[in-house]
Amino acid sequence: RIEYANPAVQAVFGEAPAALRGKALLPLVPARLREGRGSTFRDYLDSCRLPAGSWNQIETQFTHTNGHEFPAEVSAAGMQVEDREVFLLFVRDITARKVAEEALHERDAFQQTLLASAGEAIVATARDGKITHFNPAAERLLGYRAADVLGRLTPAAFIAPGQSNPTVLPTFEELVFPLRHLEHTTQEFLALRKDGSKVPVAVVTSVL
Repeated sequence: RIEYANPAVQAVFGEAPAALRGKALLPLVPARLREGRGSTFRDYLDSCRLPAGSWNQIETQFTHTNGHEFPAEVSAAGMQVEDREVFLLFVRDITARKVAEEALHERDAFQQTLLASAGEAIVATARDGKITHFNPAAERLLGYRAADVLGRLTPAAFIAPGQSNPTVLPTFEELVFPLRHLEHTTQEFLALRKDGSKVPVAVVTSVL
């Protein structure tokens, strides 16, 4: 049972510290989550953590005094005080974080849908030039599967040799050098497909 609660519990649970003292904490967890997970909150936390894991940053749900459920991050520690063990519990309402994560997930899903459905080849890279995104249109244009190029190749691999230097392929740095002074560039050259064939392309390069 709760022996002490600081003033912050008012904002988290909607109850004054004095109102929580003497109450069991487990009933504040929604019944659907605590079913079959022991008779104390410590039993519940033990069932939530990974094998050999700690009680740090365990995510769960609590019920506010007004009846709504909210996501929370819980960290706990047991300590000995005189001749008895005391269980310290730190609860943080993470509603705002979950809302932000969901919005980010929805935005990423929307972007992935746009990239996948685009009719033009879209290739994204990391700062070192390695490809991080290769949409279906790029697969069709260049003949590579995304799995074959992600994290392995740079766009320089798709530039047919012999256009500016008959023996040396342009490096990724040479390809993006103009972007040091411009927001975007447009270049035309022959792209080299996986099967060795060449196709003329116009490439717009920009930094995000």
